[in-house]
Amino acid sequence: MSPPELLLASLAACAAYCATQYLKTRMLSVENLKVRVSASKARQPARLASFRIDVEAPGLDERNENGVLRAVKACLIDNTLLGGPDIEISVNAAAFPAVPQASPGAIGTIVLGESLQSGVEPRLGTGNGN
Repeated sequence: MSPPELLLASLAACAAYCATQYLKTRMLSVENLKVRVSASKARQPARLASFRIDVEAPGLDERNENGVLRAVKACLIDNTLLGGPDIEISVNAAAFPAVPQASPGAIGTIVLGESLQSGVEPRLGTGNGN
């Protein structure tokens, strides 16, 4: 998958997770739940400019449709994109430590490098030695 496809997959997974949690909490079926995410590109600078999340949850009444909508809008990835996060970029000549350390308040750190050349999966460090 390309990086933009991974971003869309992350947004779809988050939306599906939130919708699933809403439905399961109310003992409603998740069997036919589907989530589709699409985006449009913009230029100057090149980026994904707008996203659309479509949730298909057949058989819901209006109250639960609205509940699923609220649940999906609470998605961490959706809210991150809506909030226009600060992104800091640094380039370092020194190697990363063997176990990545997350900054305070971080949910994790993804390290790509070896995986780009060898096919090894990226490592996720939580900052607590895991």
